[in-house]
Amino acid sequence: MLGFKRLFSNFIMQYIPCIVNLGVKHKRQLLNCLFYIILALSEILKYENVVSEGKYIGVRQYYNYFINLYLLDDTFYEVWYFRPTNEIEKIEKLDDENKLNLYISSELKTKQKP
Repeated sequence: MLGFKRLFSNFIMQYIPCIVNLGVKHKRQLLNCLFYIILALSEILKYENVVSEGKYIGVRQYYNYFINLYLLDDTFYEVWYFRPTNEIEKIEKLDDENKLNLYISSELKTKQKP
């Protein structure tokens, strides 16, 4: 994680002189783009914390996915692993409490198997 932050910091510092030398119109466009890049990176870092610092709760299966449930700061998150490549495809905040029932059902099915 530190390497990523250092790389991003170096990237920003490298391009600040370029921003200063741009015209007003281009400066606004570039700053607007940087804002969205930083916003996206903050989301990535937040979701990285889900897996590294969150508490693993359970798992369910959906087609070719293993969907792990994590709890972080009183919020549930689903981490979607694509089985064939064993990669995280997406991480979603769990807003629908009914989805928690899917994990309970999955745990009950697992325990009923001989």
